[in-house]
Amino acid sequence: MKYTEEEFSTLLDVLANDLLDANHHYRLYNNLLDALNKYEYEINTHIGFWGLTLDAHYSGCLLCLCRAYDNNREGTLSLKNLLEIIQGNTNIFDIEKFKERLNKNPYVDRLAQSSRKPNEEQIKKDIEFVSNTNPLVKKLSKLRGSHIAHRNTKVIFKGTVDPDQLTSKEVEQLINTGLHIFNNYRQLFEASTHSSMLIGENHYQDVLKHIRIGRKAIKFITDVKNESQIKGGFLEPNDTTNKVFKFINDVQQDLYPDYYNNTPRQ
Repeated sequence: MKYTEEEFSTLLDVLANDLLDANHHYRLYNNLLDALNKYEYEINTHIGFWGLTLDAHYSGCLLCLCRAYDNNREGTLSLKNLLEIIQGNTNIFDIEKFKERLNKNPYVDRLAQSSRKPNEEQIKKDIEFVSNTNPLVKKLSKLRGSHIAHRNTKVIFKGTVDPDQLTSKEVEQLINTGLHIFNNYRQLFEASTHSSMLIGENHYQDVLKHIRIGRKAIKFITDVKNESQIKGGFLEPNDTTNKVFKFINDVQQDLYPDYYNNTPRQ
């Protein structure tokens, strides 16, 4: 089937979303797991929220991967189908069409000096990787059919709720190789690629920091109130000032740990 350049560009944009979302969900999932080392109390105290958040990121990653590697139906958009479209539409990679697409790019002539045509042998190798003949993709497809998109009753009756789960390395390989393959053809088509980085991916740290600071603020207020009641509603000015400065210093260390950890002790 023949596709126009506009149609192919649209397919690239949609498939990019699945691959990038899979990557971003997985990065956040791993970052939150790593955060347990530093924020164990804050996370475990609100485990209902954080537990579901972790599950949602991991499930979101797998769902996006299942779409990106979906080889079960014709007419679906997946890496394999995209590569087969490229095989049948190599003319949209012609240099003249490339220069026309990027006519507003000041570096288009320089970019057009290198070949924009996809390598036929490389396409075949890439198709082999994204097909169910690849044991890793077959494993993902089997997991999709028995656990992710559907619940297989035979699996349930065997007492196996999570059959043959993907390992961390396997998930990373599917994400990284999928993005590498995708970026190769996007770069040939329009001289652009997608970064695996997520803007603001460390914002979860700010949330956990503020939970910790809020907990300390409540404790500080409670301690001062209790001490005031013990002393008949009166606290020594110097004692109160010391407590306030200690609390502020403690909070600043939570907000700017890199600065305090790298500052030599007096």
